[in-house]
Amino acid sequence: MKKRFLTWFIIPVLIQILILLYINNVFLTSGNIDIKQITDNADLPKEIKVKLAYKANNINASYDGKYISFLNDGKIFVLNSKDSSLQKIIDVDDGAVEYYTWLPDRDRILYFYKKNLGYEYEISLVAYDFNNFHYMEVGKIYVRSGEDVKDVTLSTLTNMIYVNIVNRLGNSTLYRIDIMGQFDHVYLPFNRISRMSELRHRDQIFIQSTDGRIYLFKNKIGSLFLNKGYELLGIGLDDSVYIGKVENNSITKIFVGKTDQIFSNWNEINLEIPVNVNSILIFPKNNEVGLLKYNNEIKIISSGKVISPDGQYIDHNENYIIYKNSNQIILKLY
Repeated sequence: MKKRFLTWFIIPVLIQILILLYINNVFLTSGNIDIKQITDNADLPKEIKVKLAYKANNINASYDGKYISFLNDGKIFVLNSKDSSLQKIIDVDDGAVEYYTWLPDRDRILYFYKKNLGYEYEISLVAYDFNNFHYMEVGKIYVRSGEDVKDVTLSTLTNMIYVNIVNRLGNSTLYRIDIMGQFDHVYLPFNRISRMSELRHRDQIFIQSTDGRIYLFKNKIGSLFLNKGYELLGIGLDDSVYIGKVENNSITKIFVGKTDQIFSNWNEINLEIPVNVNSILIFPKNNEVGLLKYNNEIKIISSGKVISPDGQYIDHNENYIIYKNSNQIILKLY
């Protein structure tokens, strides 16, 4: 009897350990390997052009430019950037994908899909790896009608994912997902999230409320970092935080520093003229700040370098700026 009891006790424990090791070493990898892959772009193509023959929303690209992705009718379409061919369609039975993102250092997509269970909705978090063609369901949560995933941040170094779920009224509910796929509710001292940016090396996240206040959360505990008059801009690869000073609804200067520094000691970047907050782009790999002009030209403040591709700016990832020109997607290495 004692032997049988030990057997039933040990087997579940071993299964949990194996799952933990898989998530830690395969799903959200960490360590120096990730950093090297992000920063070493010597072998990456300078420019990639992909023909787009589909209606596309939420266009994005893998960190190395191998794949172009977009949403269409609740499905994720993935194109091979070498020949513009359709690589894969990620579809969900009786459900729809409502949010997806690429991991910043792997050819791996993380996506959330929703199913209507009648009395409530199920939101599942799934990962798909394009190297081993493997799906993995990370976790799930149950929400009410009208609640949707709006924004997601993640770090492959801390293995923490933060998810902003917004209801019909625009109010936010924030969850932190840990390495075991556990959804933990994070208390917010306000109702609505405007922006959020997660540090890469520590379990810390900056969140700006819609009334303009900026909070710093450490291990799910939030405290006021800055009052109104500032705008959260982004975070660099080395956890440098970028915050803009707001005057007359425009950014006049940028403060750069880290969470272990007093804000008054942060460095300042003075702008030649006030700019719209959406014109400021933070390129995390090189800790550079870019100014977007005419929705296609980008000027790097530190060097004065101007990037002027033939297309309209869409987004940027760890290595590439993503543009669209008619039925063509253009990736430009920065």
